[in-house]
Amino acid sequence: QRNAYAKCVYCGVSIARVGDVFDMNAAGTVQAYVNPHGVVHETLTVKCILRQNVLLSGRPCEQDSWFPQYAWTILNCAECYHHLGWRFTATTQLNPKEFWGLRRASVMF
Repeated sequence: QRNAYAKCVYCGVSIARVGDVFDMNAAGTVQAYVNPHGVVHETLTVKCILRQNVLLSGRPCEQDSWFPQYAWTILNCAECYHHLGWRFTATTQLNPKEFWGLRRASVMF
């Protein structure tokens, strides 16, 4: 199953390998985060994605980041443009330097 893929729930394009899922914090691989508008996002953290199948939208933003010292950028499906989640990039010397948060509602296995 490590070679299975998380796919866009709307168009089915492969987004990330299941084997690249990892724990960004001690609470596990899927966490519920609330944005400033009160919307809850169950988010799955992955080490890398299939970059040719996604698009980034906007510039990295540190404001309201769920991960201190990481800036987020909106991540969309390159095939259907559905919002998949975010790329998180370190703003200081952190490890990992980047990781991806996929909205659980936007991917299927």
